[in-house]
Amino acid sequence: MKAFKPLKPWHGIIVLVLAGLTIFFIAPIIAVVFNLGLSGTLVSEILLLLFALGVVLVFRGNFRVVFPLRKPKLASVFGTLLFWLGSYILVMVVTALMLAIFPEQMSSTSDSLNNYFASAPFLVSFFIVSISPAICEEAVFRGVFLNSIWGRMNKWAVILLTSLIFGIFHGSIWRLLPTMCLGIAMAYLLIETNNMFYNMLFHAVNNGIPVILLFVINAFGGMNSINTEASGMAGALYISAFGLYFMFTGAGAFLIYIGNHLIHLGRPGYQNGLFPKEKRKTLAILIGITIGCMIIGWFIFMLALVLNPDFINETMRNAQDIRDIL
Repeated sequence: MKAFKPLKPWHGIIVLVLAGLTIFFIAPIIAVVFNLGLSGTLVSEILLLLFALGVVLVFRGNFRVVFPLRKPKLASVFGTLLFWLGSYILVMVVTALMLAIFPEQMSSTSDSLNNYFASAPFLVSFFIVSISPAICEEAVFRGVFLNSIWGRMNKWAVILLTSLIFGIFHGSIWRLLPTMCLGIAMAYLLIETNNMFYNMLFHAVNNGIPVILLFVINAFGGMNSINTEASGMAGALYISAFGLYFMFTGAGAFLIYIGNHLIHLGRPGYQNGLFPKEKRKTLAILIGITIGCMIIGWFIFMLALVLNPDFINETMRNAQDIRDIL
């Protein structure tokens, strides 16, 4: 009978080095030489998966331990989706704040990604952007690397370190914080469920929804961008957007709480309903956060409008044009 060995941190470092070489050197060169376009990303993802599997195989790791996959439970699937939605709302708040502070850098990053995703047919783009990373990247970061450091530091240190490296590997300082936040959610799901199906589902949904929305928008003629620099409205636009997103922070926290409850359903501490007597304080805190965020977000939104009357006037003119058309 084959004797399995636990992965060690240097095994995780090896797979990270191989992943770095693949993402930043090997795959880009292959994509340029063979003019692959978006398909070059698929080559990169496949190489990541092969290296992850290869490291486990060479160092005699236990595939079932490194890549734990079991039949999902319906409640946990629904909980994962709620957990994703709540996390996505909070990450959108972070992204909106970064957009308000660094509008040019964040906008250019978003535009380049959208153009890249739209360069292939929908099904091809969806598979490459949503499905392949959910399998291949999870195998590297939440599979081999997380497993190699598990038990050598506390749970949250493992989650934070794994997520930080996951963010760094996306190759943009402007995507680092939002990606790291999503990485925290996915690492937490894996550790709490010991089933990679859920963090893979989270990853696939998170990457897939923007692709679907992008193609739907393009199908209806795309969105006309506003020349905010010429009109002097950039600041008001981005700050007001941050205010609107901030208003929903409490809703995001509620969704994460409910999703977390569902993925733990039936376990000790999660058997007496969403808000049993011992968690009434948590309910009060969530309600307080929701009300506070709505008030602060509304204040930020209104302040942005008051400080830039041109934005209000332009909005009113656009509304009048719509009424005239109707």
